[in-house]
Amino acid sequence: MQRAKSPKVWLTLVAILILALFLGVSAWRNSSSPCDPMGQGHGVIDSIDQTFVFAQIRLYTPGAPIHPGISRDHTIVSTDWATHFFRQYGTNCKSAQRASLSDLAKGQSIIAWSKDLRNNNSYPATFNASDVVIVMPTTQ
Repeated sequence: MQRAKSPKVWLTLVAILILALFLGVSAWRNSSSPCDPMGQGHGVIDSIDQTFVFAQIRLYTPGAPIHPGISRDHTIVSTDWATHFFRQYGTNCKSAQRASLSDLAKGQSIIAWSKDLRNNNSYPATFNASDVVIVMPTTQ
């Protein structure tokens, strides 16, 4: 019992637990591709409201009917310091390259994935994004 009360034992155990937690979370985040079929939001950027590393991105679908009194924006994507940004050229999302929040611009097409894999049941739908892919137009 004396050994369990030793600061050396507790410090060693805490260090091992922190290291295991860090490695587990890191492996989980790196294992998931931003291009899986579970994208929760996609559309064209209507506006970006940014404060430091946080942003609210409003999306709409071009050509969709606009009803009086209802915004054309169908999705609001919230980002924070943990959101990953990628830039995709063409149709192969697996070859997407790293990007940043500053690379987003009004009129770009994006696909976003939710941190908790769900939207709320409001209109416009809102969610916190884990990954955002900017879909660049293909040049011919």
